[in-house]
Amino acid sequence: MRRRDPPILSPPHNATTRNVATTHVWAPFLAPFWHRVVRYHNPVPELVRLDAAALERLLIDALDVRPNAKLTVEDDWVQLTTPDSKHAHHNVVMRARLAPSDIDARIAAVKREYAALGVAFRWVVGPSSEPDDQSERLIAAGIPLVAPAHGMVMEVPETRPSPGPGIELRPATLDDVETLGDVAARGWGRSADFGRAFGELAQRTLSLEDPDVALLLGYFDGELVGVATLRLLPYAGYLQGASVTPEARGRGLYRAMTWYRLGVIADRGLRQAVIWANVDTSAQIAQRMGFRRVCDGAFHELQGIGSS
Repeated sequence: MRRRDPPILSPPHNATTRNVATTHVWAPFLAPFWHRVVRYHNPVPELVRLDAAALERLLIDALDVRPNAKLTVEDDWVQLTTPDSKHAHHNVVMRARLAPSDIDARIAAVKREYAALGVAFRWVVGPSSEPDDQSERLIAAGIPLVAPAHGMVMEVPETRPSPGPGIELRPATLDDVETLGDVAARGWGRSADFGRAFGELAQRTLSLEDPDVALLLGYFDGELVGVATLRLLPYAGYLQGASVTPEARGRGLYRAMTWYRLGVIADRGLRQAVIWANVDTSAQIAQRMGFRRVCDGAFHELQGIGSS
């Protein structure tokens, strides 16, 4: 039987928590900090140190683990497999620490596993991944690099600027599912199939009414042109992704959606925000907004049937 990370210590009675049996696996390094984290509009008196290991672990904590999914968490291997979801968001490999002599065979085995299910999958090369040329080996194996990324941290400021002229922001609802999927696909340069899969993911998220997950819509001059996601964890807000259609870029919408999500994080009593930002695009904006680079990573994806 595969060994999993040990459970975190129980939180105080006045803290609101997730059902860790069916959702997140809380990080062992957070155990000493439960007394510092009191959520839902209560201030956090101290900051949890978010180093490279913590930012890598955040990606595990933020996984969307469905009831029928299989999640394996080991010191040298993390894998999520969700047979009934074709989306790479639900089929993920990360924190792979393998010997150079083993990595190529393991990559091939993972490709076969997900291909047999007909699903897309994501492989994240993080700060502790081994060997050092893991990303290059993934590319050689036919698993494209989607985005080189910086893991970045920011202490949430007490005041934040208002959206610029022509920009309107609001939370998404179930009525928006079809259109937000299309906007996400266009913003990330993906196919209509991807947009439909994203819409299905959004529909499930909104149906659950999970207070720890927020979907945000961004409008410019009345037209929907941006989508952003926020996931709230006990120790930080995770700006999980944002998409702006090409024709709307350069008008401040990405910044506005980021400031908005930082406001939600602050309202929940959290003091730190984390983003894994694309080196070529959002990382530059995030740095100008005050995010500090902590570590680097690489996100690879291989699309399954009907999910490109």
